[in-house]
Amino acid sequence: MESRNYPSKVLLFGEYVIIRGSRALAIPYRDFGGHWAFSQSGAVSPGLEQFLSYLESQQRSGQLLTTLALDRFQEDLSNGLYFESSIPVGYGLGSSGALVAAVYETYCTRKETQLHLLKPILAQMESFFHGSSSGVDPLVCLLDKPLLLRDRQRAEVVEVPERDEAGKGALFLIDTGISRETGPLVRIFLSKCEDLTFDAMVEEELGGLANAAIQAFLRADWRVLQPVFDAISQFQWNYFLEMIPASFRDVWAAGLDSPAYKLKLCGAGGGGFILGITPDLEAAREALHPLGLRLVHQWKQ
Repeated sequence: MESRNYPSKVLLFGEYVIIRGSRALAIPYRDFGGHWAFSQSGAVSPGLEQFLSYLESQQRSGQLLTTLALDRFQEDLSNGLYFESSIPVGYGLGSSGALVAAVYETYCTRKETQLHLLKPILAQMESFFHGSSSGVDPLVCLLDKPLLLRDRQRAEVVEVPERDEAGKGALFLIDTGISRETGPLVRIFLSKCEDLTFDAMVEEELGGLANAAIQAFLRADWRVLQPVFDAISQFQWNYFLEMIPASFRDVWAAGLDSPAYKLKLCGAGGGGFILGITPDLEAAREALHPLGLRLVHQWKQ
């Protein structure tokens, strides 16, 4: 079986506010990925066997939104098929999304090309792992293209600016070393939104900032992106402290007072990666030593 690589994904902007109807931007992140492989020992992967059982029950009951060649999937598993992945689990980078994308592309008998129909199919498949899914992660991993999410239902492929590897300006990731679950963090957010004042502030202020950041990024307007990112960092420090890992709060606060970098949540927060921005990559590396930075995008100021 020939297998392509399915990349991880990074949600650049729109974390949490997409739940309230604002836009979000997700991009493939090819530093991590996964692909099909066969075990020389022919050992069966228990996780994939359980996923297969779920898909079989959905297909038998007529609830599955697509048709999968599950007999062939079972045969391949019996021959030692497994998904070899470097995507860290519990980081919000799409570890289950990449697997779902691989299963869909390999075993779907009639592939859907329209995004508004493909997204719910992938969401249903990925719900095995999370109880519910928007379908965004497997969609980005499958298409290997950036997606603009206009709301929880609508998504479209967009072009992003080319990365300039000589650029001093950059978006980067910091690894917290903490695996987390998204569900409990989302429940905290929704509970906070029961306060109408907080809810309105998230929708109007944070939602407006997220939309402005997306627009600035897609237009390569770095002079606008920097102050908008700074404002998101300050907002999240003020109102999303529960989502910022305690061990990284000093680093976050130091960034608020430094021209070298600013930090924001990357996805749900609580662990995984933290997203940062800097106008001077070397200054950020020096300020954040020895944490280490993973580059996402670079540009000339």
